Amino acid sequence: MSRSLSLRDIQQIINDTDNNILKSLIVNQRRKLKQEIKDASEQLASLSQLETFLNKHSDFPGNISQSIFDKIKKTKKLKQLRIKLLLIGISIDFILWGSIPYFLFYQGNLIWQIARNNLNEFNDVD
Repeated sequence: MSRSLSLRDIQQIINDTDNNILKSLIVNQRRKLKQEIKDASEQLASLSQLETFLNKHSDFPGNISQSIFDKIKKTKKLKQLRIKLLLIGISIDFILWGSIPYFLFYQGNLIWQIARNNLNEFNDVD
């Protein structure tokens, strides 16, 4: 941010016995430097605030995408688990519903035979 001086400016500084021009240049340069320091301090404060925010909130953009990826992965696993449970449930239903006709057909026939034998014995006693 340095300002180049023309030959005329240098001549005026040399000829200036009270150093007013040089003092003016120093004051202007000091003012510019103070403004630059103020701007840099504000930028530093903003960066510090951003860093604090990032440390407090771990789910900022980079982490959000990882979080979404993990949730998609869990959703897929959950879907697979639901399909497995559904297939197991259907298998158990077939076994249960298949056992009802078996019981009625074979075991019911056995109960019918026992009842018939008991009835025959009861009739034979008379």
